[in-house]
Amino acid sequence: MASDSSATLICSACGKPQGEVRKLIVGVGVDHKGGKHECRLCNDCIGTFMLVMATEDREWFDKQVEEVRAFTQRPSP
Repeated sequence: MASDSSATLICSACGKPQGEVRKLIVGVGVDHKGGKHECRLCNDCIGTFMLVMATEDREWFDKQVEEVRAFTQRPSP
């Protein structure tokens, strides 16, 4: 099956096209049968996920914030 380079990428969660979001993260997902497929999440959906996690699992959220801070404060090579 040939790939159509003109196809618009959309968020797998909300359906917004790439042109309407700030960032679209693309990765490989696995369905319930173990089949792999491309999964895309936009910055809006990731932000919503982070808000839910900050509310429901503050310990996990705080750990993520610490890891981001450590990563962004590393000295440049």
